Amino acid sequence: MEPALRAALDAADRGQREPAAAALAQLSNRDPGYLQACQLAVQAHLVLTHPSDAALPTREAVAQHVESAPDTRTAASLACSAAATASVLGLDAEGLREWNALNASLLRDQPTGVAAGWLTLSRVWEQLIAGAGADVDARLDALRTEAVDAQAAVLAVEATALRALAALNAGNVEEAIERGRRASRMARTEAIPRAEFMAHLVLARMRRVSGKPHLAARILSSLLEFAAAPWHPWMLWELTLAGGQPAQGSAGPAAPWPALEQVRTLLDAARLGDHAQFDERLAAALDKISGWVCFETDLRLFHHLVDPRIAFEDLDPRVVGWVRGETAETPFGLHGLCANPIKPEADEDAVAYVIASPDVPARRVLSFGLELVPGEAIRLAQMRRRSGRLDTAAAALALAGPEGLESTEFFRAVYGFAYTPEIHRGVIKTLVHRLRARLEDVARVHSESGRLRLEHVTTAILPDPRCSAALNDRVLWLLSTHRGLSARDAAERLQLPLRTVQTALHELVEDGSCESQRMGRNVSYEVEDTTFSEPTLILRRRGKFPA
Repeated sequence: MEPALRAALDAADRGQREPAAAALAQLSNRDPGYLQACQLAVQAHLVLTHPSDAALPTREAVAQHVESAPDTRTAASLACSAAATASVLGLDAEGLREWNALNASLLRDQPTGVAAGWLTLSRVWEQLIAGAGADVDARLDALRTEAVDAQAAVLAVEATALRALAALNAGNVEEAIERGRRASRMARTEAIPRAEFMAHLVLARMRRVSGKPHLAARILSSLLEFAAAPWHPWMLWELTLAGGQPAQGSAGPAAPWPALEQVRTLLDAARLGDHAQFDERLAAALDKISGWVCFETDLRLFHHLVDPRIAFEDLDPRVVGWVRGETAETPFGLHGLCANPIKPEADEDAVAYVIASPDVPARRVLSFGLELVPGEAIRLAQMRRRSGRLDTAAAALALAGPEGLESTEFFRAVYGFAYTPEIHRGVIKTLVHRLRARLEDVARVHSESGRLRLEHVTTAILPDPRCSAALNDRVLWLLSTHRGLSARDAAERLQLPLRTVQTALHELVEDGSCESQRMGRNVSYEVEDTTFSEPTLILRRRGKFPA
């Protein structure tokens, strides 16, 4: 690739339209066909980084160069690869395949080089969206090495980011997180907006999937202030599932994304308890994302976490332990949908509840599923004691089923540490006494031969505090989408005492989870992510985006 074209594409990947045009002007004395192919490539790259209303080149315009000289076909190929990325971001699988087919025709006799590397990456995208994992990892790793050797920074970053997605598809969450962090650090070092958008988007997904939706929301709300329109659908999908909202003043999508709109109406149907509409919206949303395994996984897991009508044997294996109460960590961080700390119902902040009845095994559901519980049920309001031990005791015994729990198991489930008879015997007696009073309208508490069990007399809905966000997590969540808040602002939004929030903020600053900034007498707080930093300040200096 000649220097002028490389400079033009580098400027385009940074969102710098005028420098890209200036670099292209150096090619004005070249063959018209070659110049046009270069212009198409720069146009396609700018669509991914610049907030203009420019459209991607048409396939017909690029296809005119299929029979051209090799250097012209190489330039046209780079337009194809950028258009393929735009197809991925827009969930256009057919468009991705068509761009890749055209790209292969352009590079039919050029198996190596940066353009060929981009074609390889686009082909791997086809496999990733179909669920490929370990089988594409070696190819991506080799591509990353080749890109580094060729000084193709954006290609190297995106190959690393795709390795994170491949590891996630393979079920290796820890490796996926590490690769996502690596890609984000690489992008931060290069400070090229296109690379940052991709790497940080993937990192946000890894943060959510690993159970940290507040960090995902922090990343995504920041990205949406800067990213060009093609990135918005996927970013908004991730932000929605993380329970966040776009920052005030950030750009929204140029047009509604059908899949995301279906998910939002699905959430509304769940809140209303409309079974028919919920089923209809779920089917419509799954149809919109058919073939995209990562998004199908998100939606199916959400469905299995909220819908109490699904038989246990039909549950996805990844949610069974949570539904049965064997683990408190919600799969794929989907508790973020329910864990927003700013709720109109200040007395209810539980994200999960246990549905228990006399004739059906107890199960846990996310709060979105409460209105989907079939038939009549008595819902016990969440107690406002900070420890939530009485609610925890009720949820733990309900999920234990008719066999109940031994006293030692019960004590550990409620208090989190081992039972010592000579110290804790009286504690359990008091707890059981209070539990009987708490559950008198819905269940009987039996204590026999050192075991405790519930006998349900009606269907009950019991809050399970073990899945709720701790106070410090709630404060982090708030700061992730409302940057620069003071302690007083945070306390007002959380509807908590100022001193309580000040103590939490002090602890979070001490452990490095957030940072404080003093301006005169005012102190504000922001979430600190050890990997993510906001997109390059070039965007800020030029009014969010360069000319």
